[in-house]
Amino acid sequence: MGWDLASKEHTETGQQIIKKLATEEGLAMIKALADEQADSVELETRLCTFKDRTLPFFRTISHPDILSSLILEIPLDTICTFLFGPNGRRAINLFEATTSALGALAWDETAKDKELTSIAVTASLAVLERIVKLNQGAQVIADFTSIVNDLSTTIPEQLFQAGSRSLARLRQRLGIGAAMPLSGGSPPQQKSHRPVFELGQDLPGALSELGPRHDNDHADIFDIKILPTTDEIQSLRLEYLPSSDPTKHHLPGLAGLLDRQFRLLRKDTVG
Repeated sequence: MGWDLASKEHTETGQQIIKKLATEEGLAMIKALADEQADSVELETRLCTFKDRTLPFFRTISHPDILSSLILEIPLDTICTFLFGPNGRRAINLFEATTSALGALAWDETAKDKELTSIAVTASLAVLERIVKLNQGAQVIADFTSIVNDLSTTIPEQLFQAGSRSLARLRQRLGIGAAMPLSGGSPPQQKSHRPVFELGQDLPGALSELGPRHDNDHADIFDIKILPTTDEIQSLRLEYLPSSDPTKHHLPGLAGLLDRQFRLLRKDTVG
């Protein structure tokens, strides 16, 4: 079966491929690919498998037309959840092999392979980001942090290009230092951006620009009483609820995951 959507002329064909991959038969093909990568010991074998099978697969499920399709949202989630696997093991094995292959591609001196590597890095990061986003358990599995760190340090910075946003979001979700430099030891250059309209996030407790909302509004969830206080009930300000944008969370990593789950659960039960 040909994985690569880039060779298809019609969006319907891409939709059919994704829907097929989300079936039991398609998931069995994905499992075979992941197992093949995990079982490959020699770098040359991993590299060949990655070029011929894994990369076309990644490019297909990360294609902009596929990602923007509302029809394919559920099949894509099915595929990425399956890629995560029990306790994240399938994704760890697959992306450890992918990191090795990308590292080998990155240091190939031919111009063709440099272009291929840039495409491969972008597609791989997009897939990994979606897997981590869908499976919050990845935030407490150290192997995912190691994979992202290895990608950041073994691949030259210029090859990230379009994948830099996915990398930044992965670091944020996994609680990796945002200021961590990419390969080469030099921090990424600041780029000018067009101004955009954004609603500010009013953070909890003392982190709020207006100060705490009431006597039970705290940045640390361990200070929050489960039952609302009188001052909390009478407060006219809206409660702090975590944003869906990971860049606006006040805590990263496991602490941030616990913070968000606690606040959302408390809101649902006693809010």
